[in-house]
Amino acid sequence: QFVSEQRYQHRLLRRGRPSELTEERMRLLENLGFEWKDSKRDAGREKEEWRRRFEELRKFQCKYGHCRVPLDKRSPNLLLGIWVKNQRKQYRLYRKKKAQESNRGSERGSSSSNSTVMRPVSTSMTKERIRLLKSIGFEWRFEDEYEWKEKFAELQLYKSRHGNCDVPSRYSANAELGKWVRKQRKQHRLFQSGRKSSLNEEKVYMLEAIGFVWKSPSNRAPHDPLEEENWRRMYDDLTKFKSKNDTCVVPADHPDTALIQWVKEQQNQYIMLRDGKISTMNRERIRLLDKIGFCWPAPAPSTPSPQLNDGNDGNETAAVSDLSLPAMHNSTTGFPISSESIYTEMASSAADAAAPATSQVDT
Repeated sequence: QFVSEQRYQHRLLRRGRPSELTEERMRLLENLGFEWKDSKRDAGREKEEWRRRFEELRKFQCKYGHCRVPLDKRSPNLLLGIWVKNQRKQYRLYRKKKAQESNRGSERGSSSSNSTVMRPVSTSMTKERIRLLKSIGFEWRFEDEYEWKEKFAELQLYKSRHGNCDVPSRYSANAELGKWVRKQRKQHRLFQSGRKSSLNEEKVYMLEAIGFVWKSPSNRAPHDPLEEENWRRMYDDLTKFKSKNDTCVVPADHPDTALIQWVKEQQNQYIMLRDGKISTMNRERIRLLDKIGFCWPAPAPSTPSPQLNDGNDGNETAAVSDLSLPAMHNSTTGFPISSESIYTEMASSAADAAAPATSQVDT
């Protein structure tokens, strides 16, 4: 029953319908040598389904003059677009399979016995299908431009909300966008080295025009000029808001959504700093935010304090990792406590902790 269910879920997936079968599950099954087709009847159904989709594609080509079916979720041709994408994948597998067969032939003719055993490649692509697809001008190597522009629009929205294009790899609100951003950085490295890349000059220009930084945050210099420029601009906006409203608490219904998100991001960056994680928060930024009465999040009890970035030298940190960070909000009044006073207390505590050891040496 389990085997039959996996084959059924695979058929749903190939038809572009909702399926419980994920890429990881397919990989695990295929590593065991799992065969997706269990009978001639299934093979006949697959051929019939392929012919039906091919006829749809032929009509699409007659109407629009090309075979570039967009993967638009709102399009009536979404299932056809998924099928077209799968044909390109099957074609790549077909070429890989032919390369394997060619290698096996050359290995038989040689006396070497150190050949590496490779798992056979399975594909539904055939010479006849390749011939039919070529007859209507099918493009085998094609990056869906609609999909790229759709992700670019999502990145623009992220930038308007967060003030930067540094989408985390594991961005819970849009995991696919995080993967896409990582892919653009990889493709840019290929583009710069003159190798084959999905990026071109136009796409590079579009990304750089919205402030896209090619180096990931973890590989970036401690004080990236562009990131610093964006931070200062948003800080100026918050300063103007404070002068008009006498508070740094930006309401959720405020028209400037970018400022709302930026304020939240500063609080998040402080929490990351507090927890000892990579963070863009530093002493200088905390000082500037304290200056206008920024409200900080209260840390969890007994949270160890981080190594605090000076802000002037990216490599200089305060040796306070064994101390506890005091609460950022006064428990009696509820008003926020200045972070600068916390720095002073932490530095003093660090000095007190070092004093006994010094006196013992002197003695």
